[in-house]
Amino acid sequence: MFPARWSPRAFLSEAVAPASLDAMFEAARWAPSSYNAQPAPFVYARTETDLERFLTLFVPRNRRWAAAAPVLVVCVARSHFADGRPNPHASFDAGAAVMSFCLQGQLLGVATHVVAAINHEAAYDLLRVPAHSYQALCAIAVGRRGERHILPADLQALEHPSPRRPLERVAFEGTWPPHSVDHSD
Repeated sequence: MFPARWSPRAFLSEAVAPASLDAMFEAARWAPSSYNAQPAPFVYARTETDLERFLTLFVPRNRRWAAAAPVLVVCVARSHFADGRPNPHASFDAGAAVMSFCLQGQLLGVATHVVAAINHEAAYDLLRVPAHSYQALCAIAVGRRGERHILPADLQALEHPSPRRPLERVAFEGTWPPHSVDHSD
């Protein structure tokens, strides 16, 4: 499942079944979180009017391909625990929820592409998210994967899974390796 999941830019405009979308949000709901705080609510768009509004949050380059996705999602993180203490793990926990959402989509044949390049400040007003309590993190384009040829020519070359670092550069038993590990690529 993991190697098969990647972030396409080519989406078909056909609707995502409500049951599939519900299952994806349900998977996100069950993601692990520090003290079970579950700090990662999602705001999503499926109607033409809402999709147009959400698209304004995307940077122009991403807006070009995200416009075809039938669902757009924004994930935010609640920055404090219920008792008012700061939650330093909120973004990490939100990442677990986003990954759960994406993996459930993969199981259902629904593609996802997570982007951090959004107008975070505009998200608060546009989506009515309380900026004093939440941090806008990312957007997710959701839909059935389309063929590469439906993209503009300059984006077609990007339509493939991204490479991953070899395992020996990711996991170290016992201690950090004695040799320098370059994580800049």
